Amino acid sequence: SIILFFLSASSAKSFGISPTRYLVTIDPGKMQKISLVVQNDEAIKKKFKVSVFGIKQEANGNPVLGVGLDDAEKWIKPETEIFELAQGKQEKIIFNINAPVNYAPGSHFLGLAVDTLSDSIVQTKVEGRLTAILILQVAGVVTEALNLKSVTEKNIYWNKNFQFNLEIKNNGNMELPLQGQIEIRDWRGRQILSEEVSVGNQLLPGASRFLTVKTKASTSMKWPGLYSANFAIKYGKVGLFAKSAVKFWYVDAKFLAGSGLVVLIAVLLWWRRNKKNIQ
Repeated sequence: SIILFFLSASSAKSFGISPTRYLVTIDPGKMQKISLVVQNDEAIKKKFKVSVFGIKQEANGNPVLGVGLDDAEKWIKPETEIFELAQGKQEKIIFNINAPVNYAPGSHFLGLAVDTLSDSIVQTKVEGRLTAILILQVAGVVTEALNLKSVTEKNIYWNKNFQFNLEIKNNGNMELPLQGQIEIRDWRGRQILSEEVSVGNQLLPGASRFLTVKTKASTSMKWPGLYSANFAIKYGKVGLFAKSAVKFWYVDAKFLAGSGLVVLIAVLLWWRRNKKNIQ
């Protein structure tokens, strides 16, 4: 998850923060306060710095922490940015959240980062970082919308190992849990295969994800012809579906070789028969 990513990615072992996750709902034009407790577990006095970052999601689903990634970064101000803690001491940091008037409803993912600093003669360096995740929901009408596109890697497959590329995009204003499924049908609409597809963790608002789906048909897929791969992704709290389909040809190489042999034998028999008639 996003929380585990940031906590495990940190090199900070000499201090702790609590809590590590917030879920806050705020009305446009209102103000709320949240607090973050920082504890110095090192045997010496340490200096700390507090920062606010935005979080976005890459196409592979991994979260990225940075400045200027979300408008809501500007809404959150810590009352204390730099402070010192003696050995074993704690400090409660208060964050003021001010949501703009008439701001559109939706979810915002932010990081409340705490850095340990070391002062050198040249410059101040960051020794370690822990980040608490703030999921900030602006109250209002929730929109859940997912766009799904599917493309086949090949137009013709000579074996039963198929590969498809999916692109999914969250067009709503809330994060979306996802569940995927693929179904392969022949030209008559008969089901050949049906199985679950891994489509990753939650998709943040506005984020896109690109996936490669590999599957292998069972022995029930015997005949060459035109087939369709039908994808369905269940998303959101309500359980809506986004669907997409792509068509492809399947021609078994062994079947093709056998058919070619049959045609060759038929041609030879026809040639021999005509040769006898000519003589």
